[in-house]
Amino acid sequence: MIGKIDRALQSEVYTNIRSKDSSGFFTAAAHFETTLSDVYHLYGPSISKENSRCLKEIKDVLTNLKMYFHVSRYDVSRNEGDVYGYISRVVPETNNEGLLLNDRPLIADSDLSAEVYNDFQLPEPIVGSYDILDKESLIVLRYLDFMPFIDRNYHTPVGYKYFPHLFNGKDEIKTKMNYEFNGYHNEMLQSGGVQVFVIPEELKDLSKLNIKVKVKKDHWKSESPLMVEPDWNLVLDENQKAIKMGSHQQSAVNARIYLHNQLAKQPVNIYFESQENGSSPLVAEFTKQEDTTSSGSISAIIQAHDLENSGEINDPVTKDDPNSKGTLKGNLPWDRYYGNLVSIKIGTRTNPVAQIDILVRVLHAVNLNQIPKNKISFRRDILPLFSYYLRYYPWLHVTVENCQFTRFLDLNDSSAVKDIISEMTIRVEKDDDDWQKMPRSRDFPIDGDKLLKRLEKEDMLV
Repeated sequence: MIGKIDRALQSEVYTNIRSKDSSGFFTAAAHFETTLSDVYHLYGPSISKENSRCLKEIKDVLTNLKMYFHVSRYDVSRNEGDVYGYISRVVPETNNEGLLLNDRPLIADSDLSAEVYNDFQLPEPIVGSYDILDKESLIVLRYLDFMPFIDRNYHTPVGYKYFPHLFNGKDEIKTKMNYEFNGYHNEMLQSGGVQVFVIPEELKDLSKLNIKVKVKKDHWKSESPLMVEPDWNLVLDENQKAIKMGSHQQSAVNARIYLHNQLAKQPVNIYFESQENGSSPLVAEFTKQEDTTSSGSISAIIQAHDLENSGEINDPVTKDDPNSKGTLKGNLPWDRYYGNLVSIKIGTRTNPVAQIDILVRVLHAVNLNQIPKNKISFRRDILPLFSYYLRYYPWLHVTVENCQFTRFLDLNDSSAVKDIISEMTIRVEKDDDDWQKMPRSRDFPIDGDKLLKRLEKEDMLV
């Protein structure tokens, strides 16, 4: 098949290799999910709809496909890593009856034995998830997130086998089907890190389905708990798991509350928080601190700080600076990163039954009305747009010849910028999903592209 990958949504990053001799990017992992567009399938001389099961089954869903892939073991020196995954039809968040189908979470069982706890090298959390393909009566269990490697050589916890159990409410479904898997690396390569099960015919009501995963070590006589479904779950709109917003702007957030995989209809207390970090001042906060809902829906507003006209704000980055003494105000530096986590919690504030964190990045914004026509100043107006990249990527625009770096574009040079302003404008105006979009980090100041567009037609003061 050939097709286009749309924007992929990343999970939280976690430690995938839990050994003392590994660190950094190499030990990290995350999964991504995206939809596919403009897909068509290829035919070979020996491949046809008559002899290819894939072509038979996929013809009706070519316009409705998603790809799930898990990325790990990133080697910075070689720019390589491992990718596991699969392609399936798109699974909607719920079916027509409001039952959650997509990305049902699994968490570590509270009854973990001490031996499992130690072998899986917790308390680093483990999670998992699964989809229900209701029309096909299939369960797609994604297990890589709860199966860590214990060394650099692809070894998972030694001697374990994994046993998914399906329940009809509180009653386990007795079936002759064998759901067991061993989780070895070869199995991951063959399966893409997923296990697919047929939903037993005995289960007539999908709303009563839930899953537990148990493990059994070689010398054990019985299985021991590993993963269970939580009672409560929070689901955000897909494009709101990470938010990029401009200075002093607002962004609406919508979420659903699920209890036993169905929309919660009883009163639920909601709490909104902002989390400080050591890399940025607190620049994103909810406009309210708490709320109550009986509809299962949450609506809230995130307010971004005014980076260009800031009142005094605490700054952890400069807390040891004798001049700023850990505070900033006015037009905050443009060569800095600004952002923080905001959280939605339900149940109680201190011990929530479910919580979801949203990454918020706040970008500087250009006020075009404050820049008179033909009065664009390179130092005052243009250079700040690039100051972040000049600070963190000073040798970004170079070629290498005879082991020597030669800069072909110096963003500090006003004439060099003016010479390529047309090409630059085309690249920064592209949609974030376009691979030619510049900058690659997709964090150009808000309306900076419009200022560059003006610069194409107007004079510039140095």
